[in-house]
Amino acid sequence: DESVPLLFKEDFTSKGDDRSSKVAKDNCIYMDAMGFGMGCCCLQLTFQACNIEEARTLYDQLTPLCPIMLALTAASPFYRGYISDVDCRWNVISSSVDCRTQEERGLKPLKENQFKISKSRYDSIDSYLSRQGEKYNDVSLTYDDEIYKQLLDNGIDHLLAQHIAHLFIRDSVSLFSEKVHQNDLEDTDHFEVLWCQSPEDRIKNLRSHFKYNIQSTNWQTMRFKPPPPNSSIGWRVEFRPCEVQITDFENAAIVCFTVLLTRVILSYKLNLLIPISKVDQNMIRAQKRNAVKIEKFWFRHDITSDIKSDNTQSEYTEFTINEIINGKASTDAMTSSFDENFCPSSQTLSLGNRKKSLGARSDECGGWSINSNRNNGIFPGLVPLVNSYLANMNVDADTHCTIQRYLKLIQKRASGELLTTAAWLRKEVTSHPEYKHDAVITQRINYDLLRKIHGIVSNDISCPELLGQCVSSKTTDTIPAAVAKAEKCSATNC
Repeated sequence: DESVPLLFKEDFTSKGDDRSSKVAKDNCIYMDAMGFGMGCCCLQLTFQACNIEEARTLYDQLTPLCPIMLALTAASPFYRGYISDVDCRWNVISSSVDCRTQEERGLKPLKENQFKISKSRYDSIDSYLSRQGEKYNDVSLTYDDEIYKQLLDNGIDHLLAQHIAHLFIRDSVSLFSEKVHQNDLEDTDHFEVLWCQSPEDRIKNLRSHFKYNIQSTNWQTMRFKPPPPNSSIGWRVEFRPCEVQITDFENAAIVCFTVLLTRVILSYKLNLLIPISKVDQNMIRAQKRNAVKIEKFWFRHDITSDIKSDNTQSEYTEFTINEIINGKASTDAMTSSFDENFCPSSQTLSLGNRKKSLGARSDECGGWSINSNRNNGIFPGLVPLVNSYLANMNVDADTHCTIQRYLKLIQKRASGELLTTAAWLRKEVTSHPEYKHDAVITQRINYDLLRKIHGIVSNDISCPELLGQCVSSKTTDTIPAAVAKAEKCSATNC
């Protein structure tokens, strides 16, 4: 801001820490401790797949969406009482838990350590897991050769073997006392709780590797979760980039939209894959201030094509968030096909009427084929694809109305009509009468902001610039008749 020094440097002398003041870097905000990074809130979703192949597909296809959803849900502009120049938590947490040595960072030759590691243990993924995604693994992957070989010898394929071996390149950081002694044949919690072990011991027995929690100390944008033994839980995938929002309505909208995207991806067999290096670039762009309106992101333009090309560069281009979510070269029917203030009754919303109201056929969105056309620059948009999918589902009127309210929030955030949480928070602070344009959030500003947030959450204060006009759910606590009928039909094999 205008009153912030060109070279801002934190002064820790008032806290009795003169040494820290001398080594502090310019234009940096220092967190009190590692926990203040990991304390940043996020919204994570876990999906259970029907088998390992579907889990791989979801893992890969959701990966390019991670930076898109990170920018769309941006909600972390403040740290330790300062206004930062980023909108998201991601790199803050990444730095707070980055335990790589100078050797592992590549700043010194390897001597005490085994590997040069390109990222923090909290970062975006480094490789795709499906055969379809293999050719987009354009980033060099560091992994433990011994573990990789043992996995191959035990029947694990190359892509999954290198993924698991990659997780084991890092030193372990924690152990829960109740997980020290476990039966490897009965329990896989050791895969979720990492224990310190020497490199020599790590090679002795593959099964003993999974005695140590590796998953829960590799925090990445996506997580691939094998099923535990002796359990009905199957192969799962975690989607981890989203930032938590202020209200339940916003969080429900994000969850609902992401869940529906997984259904669209699987039903329409969408192909969203782009090179891992481009996903990494998108992650950097997603965290910039007001990225949802200013930045462009690499995204695949022909998302329904099965055509294989050796030249992957021709498969993707740069889009705005608005174009990715709402469609490129969109029409009014494409982006505004549902009136958020109108919810038809169950008597008026037949499947045929629903198709007509959405302007979508089973293979089209707003009169466009779901096949994007790179020659004329048309891109269908993710929300119109979701609407196309919903047009063929037997959804009761109230649920359909609620979903449309959720999707409208997503669409308006993407277009810039509604503010992201980060943008709204910045506006509230910078417009406060006590703010001195020095990037400092005083106790009074913080108190007033929290009071207003509480009022919004309690529905005592409306906030149309953040939420729009319609923020209530039409969904009831009772099971919709269509769902009950489907469940009964499934139980009787009809």
